[in-house]
This record gives sequence, structure tokens and C-alpha cells, in this order.
Amino acid sequence: MKQDVFPVGQGVRKRRSQWLAFGIFKLLSYSIVLILFAILGFIIYKGIGVISWEFLTTAPSDGMTGGGIWPAIVGTFYLMAGSALFAFPVGVMSGIYMNEYAPKGKLVRFIRMMTNNLSGIPSIDIRQFLHSSQNRDLNQKFQ
Repeated sequence: MKQDVFPVGQGVRKRRSQWLAFGIFKLLSYSIVLILFAILGFIIYKGIGVISWEFLTTAPSDGMTGGGIWPAIVGTFYLMAGSALFAFPVGVMSGIYMNEYAPKGKLVRFIRMMTNNLSGIPSIDIRQFLHSSQNRDLNQKFQ
């Protein structure tokens, strides 16, 4: 014998309100994506005339008001490669050690908890927090 969990008519109301909420969220999501594409399109429309091979492959000149962006591209590549060369082996070795060799205890639980917490936070947020705390400390030091 099947018993209904909801009183008569309540299941229909719940489905209707869920459908309405999903529709609103879908509409908001589409409008945010539309705004994003509009901004991106505006940037591409205004900036496409400036991008050239010379702009990409020359160094800045005239006090950084002219020239190109080649040193920035190379610096970004070096930064990414150096970070990956350092972080990848350290991360893999740490993961293997934590999973296979580390004794199960409070330290291992703490490290796993912090790893889970940090994996849910974008790195830009962490950098902004650290940068603001360093600036605050420097401002207090030099005043």
C-alpha cells in the first residue's frame, strides 16, 4: 500500500514552484552569459585593430606608452613554467606520502581539511588576502 508523503495537492504546488525557481535561475544565468559576451565582444571590437604581429613581438618603448608586449608574454610563460616545475613534483610526492606513509593522526586530518578548504577557494582570492595583509603590515611598519 502506497502512502503519499505530501498532502493532496501539495506535490503539484512543490513541482510548480520548483519549475518556476529553475526557470528564474536559468533566465538569470542566460542573462549573465549574455552580458559577459557583450563585454567580451566590445573589447574585441575595440581592440582588434591594435593587435598586430609587431605589437606581440616587440618590447615596450616611450616610457611604456608605445611598443609591444613581448616581455610580458615571456615573463608569464616563465612564471607558469617555473610554478609548474616546482608545484607538480611537490604535490605528487606530498600526495603519495600522505596517502601511503604518513601515520593517521591529527596532523594528517588537519592537512587534508586544509587541502579540501583551499581547493574550494580560487587562488586569486588567496592572493588578494595575502597581499592586503602584507600591505597592512607594511603600512603600520612605516608610519
